[in-house]
Amino acid sequence: MKKISFLVCFALIVSFLGLSFSAEPFSGYNQKEWEVLRCTNKERIARGIAPLSMFDRLQGIASVREGELGILFDQNHKRPDGRPWKTAFAEAGLDYTYAGENIASGFTSADAVVAAWMKSPLHRDNILNPDYCHLGVGASEAKYWVQSFSGDDTCKASSLSLSFPSGARLSNFDWDKSDIVVIVRCAKHGACVLPICSEMASIEPSGLTGSYNLTVRIGSLTAFERVYDASCQAIKGDVNGDLRVTSSDAVLLKRNLARWNSPIIENNADVDSDGKVTSKDGVILSRFLAGWKNLVN
Repeated sequence: MKKISFLVCFALIVSFLGLSFSAEPFSGYNQKEWEVLRCTNKERIARGIAPLSMFDRLQGIASVREGELGILFDQNHKRPDGRPWKTAFAEAGLDYTYAGENIASGFTSADAVVAAWMKSPLHRDNILNPDYCHLGVGASEAKYWVQSFSGDDTCKASSLSLSFPSGARLSNFDWDKSDIVVIVRCAKHGACVLPICSEMASIEPSGLTGSYNLTVRIGSLTAFERVYDASCQAIKGDVNGDLRVTSSDAVLLKRNLARWNSPIIENNADVDSDGKVTSKDGVILSRFLAGWKNLVN
């Protein structure tokens, strides 16, 4: 059988009817596994295919399968006891309509293994299969790599939100290197996670110096958040000097304008940069906090 750098060129796709249960957000993955998901989603989004997301039970299946590859690395995806790979789904209590598996050995990075899978027609078919909604990845410090795919006709995404493990103050805006987590609410599996990537993200100035509007789009769903430039030490609207703009700044500015003599950073409070702090600055700041993308001076 033809091989690509220890890459098993035999990928399987099966269909099976069933049900499943919901899962809450989790972080049960390492950086290599997270990057495999990011690289996989970049390939899908570039071709107009919805990205995949992780949830705990599927991630557990991939971890089990990755451990088994160290015992038996089989071209037909058999488990060490001779059973087919899909029995790992049943053991985890995960039902599905569509499922598939990619395995590989001998690669040292996520982008390298995904690039090799993309050069193999059967593995590529799994990565680009629009019937799949979720992906589990197994990639420990050992040499083996696993992708566990699943999909179900009831896996419908209803909402998006963003999580910032390192905070919303960003040192750069390279989304392919960011730790921002996109949370997708799946009708069947609950809150699932995936990494942000450049193909789904856009950013524009908010109208206040040092802050920006980050928008993430997946299909018809959108998540919007304010982010801040970590290199900027003077952020317009940051009235209290904590390097972010929140409702606390609006309250403090309102009190100052009401002659409460509340201490403020005047340069930051001068939101419209006209050289003075007036009620107009308060209006613009309120619009900013209300989510206005285009602030009118």
